[in-house]
Amino acid sequence: MAKWGQGDPRWIVEERADATNVNNWHWTEKDASEWSKTLLKELFRGLKIEDGDAKCQTTDVSKVEGEASVNNRKAKTIVFYEWTVTIDWKGTLNDDDVPIRGTIEIPNLSEEIAVEDLEVIVKVKTDSDDGWKLKEMIRKSGAEIIRKTAGCYIEKLKTEFSQGLQLPRHQSSEAAKAGKMSSAGSVISDAFKSGASVRSKQGSSPGSVGYIIATKKIVLNTDFKTTANELYLTLTSRERLEAFTQGPVEIEATKGGRFSLLGGNVTGEFRELI
Repeated sequence: MAKWGQGDPRWIVEERADATNVNNWHWTEKDASEWSKTLLKELFRGLKIEDGDAKCQTTDVSKVEGEASVNNRKAKTIVFYEWTVTIDWKGTLNDDDVPIRGTIEIPNLSEEIAVEDLEVIVKVKTDSDDGWKLKEMIRKSGAEIIRKTAGCYIEKLKTEFSQGLQLPRHQSSEAAKAGKMSSAGSVISDAFKSGASVRSKQGSSPGSVGYIIATKKIVLNTDFKTTANELYLTLTSRERLEAFTQGPVEIEATKGGRFSLLGGNVTGEFRELI
């Protein structure tokens, strides 16, 4: 545990009156599901798709299932969303008075799929030549409109909904951070300039010269509101850990096995599994 005034300034909270998580340096999550449902219905309702005598307009969004959230870690915003959307449409061909109806389905609107590769499925409820022609028109001319509208949702999720997720921090914290980093950097730089070796205590040997880098043992205790069995499965399963950390995971859940979380930013080994 660092002494007061000697830790990373991004962790210090005395500069804020509310003593909160400065700049959301620790993991912060904001649920965007309900906000997203409302926005998706607004965006996909009333879209017009036309090509010559074929005219179509989306009338309603009959299905929006899934979830979305915005996360912040180390002042970096990460969005997560996964939706299944069904849009109702009606249209006419050659100004026919009888409307033809159908649906447009987006089976997987998620951050794992680029907007330009988004699958758009068009279905028609009227079994006729006019219905088939209208369906083909929507499939060719409407898919791009649907994808652009989905892109609009993603942009609003990243900008509008994410506002306020990163909290301001005191200017002195930035100055302290720069000063500490400069001081630490100069020590290492001077060591290399003088030809001395930089090593840890564990790597030292009798008669060797150089700088000794002080190390600390960190023990972290966390309470999880779940059963022991569920927690064990989560911490030893790659699929569960990827869902929990929302990042790539490599894991070998055996004694002495290695693990890598968050794209290699966190690594270690299993000392014991009980």
